[in-house]
This record gives sequence, structure tokens and C-alpha cells, in this order.
Amino acid sequence: MSKVKLVYIILLFSLFLSCDEKKPTESIETAQLTGYVYQVLNGFSNRVPNADISVGEYNTISDSLGLYRIEIPIGEQTIQISHELFDTTIDTINVRGDRSYLVNLLNGPVYSVSGVVTDTLGAVVEGAIVELAHLRDTTDIDGSYEFSDILAGSRILSCDYLDYYLFIDTLEITNSIISKNINLIRHGYNLSGTVSHPVDGLLNGIEVVLDDTLFDTTNINGEYLFENIFVGEHQIQVNSANYNYNVFQFSLVDSDLYKELVISKSTIQKIMIEKDARVSFHGTSNDTTRIDQNYGESSRIGFGYDIVDVFSHSDGTYTYWNYSNRTYMELPPFNNTVDSAFLVLSISTGFIVDTFSIVKISNLASPWEELEITWNTQPQESNQYISLQPSLDDSLRWTIDILEYYDIFASSNGFKMYYPSDQGCYGICLAGNSVYSSEAVEVNKRPYILLYRTQ
Repeated sequence: MSKVKLVYIILLFSLFLSCDEKKPTESIETAQLTGYVYQVLNGFSNRVPNADISVGEYNTISDSLGLYRIEIPIGEQTIQISHELFDTTIDTINVRGDRSYLVNLLNGPVYSVSGVVTDTLGAVVEGAIVELAHLRDTTDIDGSYEFSDILAGSRILSCDYLDYYLFIDTLEITNSIISKNINLIRHGYNLSGTVSHPVDGLLNGIEVVLDDTLFDTTNINGEYLFENIFVGEHQIQVNSANYNYNVFQFSLVDSDLYKELVISKSTIQKIMIEKDARVSFHGTSNDTTRIDQNYGESSRIGFGYDIVDVFSHSDGTYTYWNYSNRTYMELPPFNNTVDSAFLVLSISTGFIVDTFSIVKISNLASPWEELEITWNTQPQESNQYISLQPSLDDSLRWTIDILEYYDIFASSNGFKMYYPSDQGCYGICLAGNSVYSSEAVEVNKRPYILLYRTQ
């Protein structure tokens, strides 16, 4: 072997030995740091998203819940947390292994949120519960609420009250003062049903009025419907020319309501008075002979006190005309269990009513005959009587409540009506109250009874 080859081999061997002795590069030991970025306000912890967390060349960003995770070298490290809305926080931590580290950001901006809660009609709602994130407030008498020291960002705003739908909205808080009014919508329910009569059945074309503001008319099946009615106390009125005015009270709670309305109507029965008579006497101051007349066959009957017409003569003397009338009636039998019963007396044409006088109506103790009774044969009165003052309606009718004085009018012998005064009137006087009898030509002005029954 030549010397050159030997030297070459020795150099290669030396190079091999030198390479085998070089130490490898050492790896860096790390650990995981986990935590939350938050701010404490009003005693509550508010998570802060999108905060930058950096340790040397290692960095990450907190998520929507303020959570972060970052791998950093073991040992003493400097951590920095920054956010555009907060002051930067710098701290030194000792990392020996995986650990947690919570970051409380200080001196960040806070905001206020306020508003007014109203309903769909624009009325303020007092006592509504308003919540913003973890905060709660109750609206005042003017419907207002207010929150202060609120962090910027997205916050859930909600409002709840009694029978109103829950209000929920996302509020983006970016300004120092946020105004947010809330409009609550009340729960609305349907009110439906039918209108019927016990005899006539389901009624078509009946007007149904709810709370004096909403109107509906029943269909061919007697049905009515009101939609979106609020919870509370309500009133239904049923109007019809052929039926009584009916009012129904009810409460609407928390569901649709079906309400059957059964209405009534008044039937009117008209009973003509067949047995009546008027007796009278009259004369003058120059003729003391009294004329006794029975007007049972005449066209009218009447009652009156003495009426005196005074006429002056040229010789200075006077003539007095005196009239006295008594009216007798006997009512036909009727059922006094009706709702109401009235005696109706119509004033005849051309006669003046002295409304300042009192009419006496007395019960009779003995019977009488319509065509036989005279002034001198009048039946005896009982000790039962009433005194009434005539009160006429627009049709010149005097209506007397029979049921109120039933013992007087329901006597089997009838009753007597007359003016008890003996004074009469002086001057030119016309006959006092006069009513047509059953023999009258004008049937509509005959005395009669009106009976009202509700069914």
C-alpha cells in the first residue's frame, strides 16, 4: 500500500470520529395555559371575547365566551392581554405545567341602556320585568326602565308581563347611551258562540256588541265571532227590535271562549175593558133640579169634580153650571204573575186635563150593573183607596201601574174614579179628565190593560 492511500484512510477515519461526538440541539418544554378573559361589573363577571393573549412569540385570541388556550414555554413568562375597549394588562406568571390563568380586564368602557315599555295601543306598561344579560329591572308607573354600567357588545334584552307575549331582542351596545323602547303585544283570544231564544231557537241577524266598541251580526246559524280579544273583564250586549235588550258579563282568562247567549223577549197582550160606566148630575144656579144621567151607553166615560161655568148677565146676576162625574170600571181577570200590567186611559179630543188635581180611586164594596147604575144608586165604597195625580205622556195617555195597586184594581166589584174636591174651578172651565169607554167609536182610545210577559 502506498503512503498516499494510507494517509487518505486515516483522514476519513478521523472525520468519522469527529462527527460521532457532536451533540444534537435540545427541544423546548411547553405547557398549556387555559383561562377566561372577563370584567367584573355590578358584582357579576362579564366574559370578554376577541381579547389578544400573547406570551413572547406565542399568541391567541379569546373566543365568544372569553375562553382562550395557548401553548407557552415552561418557566417564568410575561403575559400580555389587550383589547381595543380596555386597558392592556401585563403580568408575570410562573409556568411549571398545564395551568389556568384568569384575566380580569380593568378600566374598560361601560354604557347605559334605558327605554319605555308600551302595549299595542300605546299605553305604558307598569310592572313589566325587563332583563339585559344578567341584570333585571321593573318598569315604573310611566313604563320606564334603565340599566347602567353595561359592557359593549351584543346583549340579550327581554321583557315579560302578565298576558303579553315575551319580548326578546339582541341589542348591540356601542354607544355610551342606548335608548331602546319596547312594544309588548298582548295575548289575543277568540270569543265566539251563538245567540238563541228558548222558543225561537238560533237567531239570525242579531247585533252583538262587545265592550261598546266591536260589532258583529249573527249568521244563519246564530253564530257570532270576535277575534284577538284581550284577557280581562268584558261585556256583551245583544240588540234586536224583536227581543229584549240583553247584557252579559264574562271574564276572558287565557284561552279561547265559546259563549252561548240565550236572550228573552217581551210579549204584549192588550185587553180591552168591557164593563165601565159614567154617572153624572148637573144643573144651574137658577134651576136647582139636578139631571141624573147614566152614560154607560154613551161614547165616553169620564171622571171629574164639580165644574162651574160662570156667566155674567146684564142685570148683574150670575149663572153657575155645575157638573159632577163618577167613573166605574171592572177589570177583566188576568194573571198577576206577569212582569208588568198597566191600565191605560186615553184623554178624549177637546178636553183639558187639570194636572194639579188629585184623582181618588177606591175599591167597591158592592156590585153594580153597567146600564143600571145612577147617581143615586152608586155602590158603596170600601175603605181601600189610593190618590194619584194624573201624568200624561206625549200621546195624552195616563198609564197606571196595576200591580203596584193590585188590591185596589183587582176587586171583584171593580173600582170608582173621581175628583174628591168640591171646590171645582171658576171662570170658563172645560170638562176634566175624560176617557173613552168600550162603546166608543174610536177603539184605540178605549180604556184597556197592557200585560207584559218575558219569555
